[in-house]
Amino acid sequence: MECTVQISAFGSVSGEAVQRVVALWRDMYAADWLRNATGGVMAPLYASEPRQTGFINSDKQYEDNWTADLKFQVNFTVSTPQDFAQSITVDLREVDASFPSPKE
Repeated sequence: MECTVQISAFGSVSGEAVQRVVALWRDMYAADWLRNATGGVMAPLYASEPRQTGFINSDKQYEDNWTADLKFQVNFTVSTPQDFAQSITVDLREVDASFPSPKE
């Protein structure tokens, strides 16, 4: 399953911060870290280019805001408990019944 996480950073150094995260996501360090942290369930795929999106705060002041999308692959398995028989006992019993014989 492919998943996307959008990251955002605010402030004067937000562009640098998002650029660092994107660069690390595209590096083998992210693949190694996710493999070790999730037991091999998650792996990074790619990251979008950082983009600047203006943000107006509650005081109606402009704040620097940078965002990027991080894509990753999730490989999971689902197990559910099931009823099953470990052994079976078979008995033969004589039955007083007659069945039609097949026609020859």
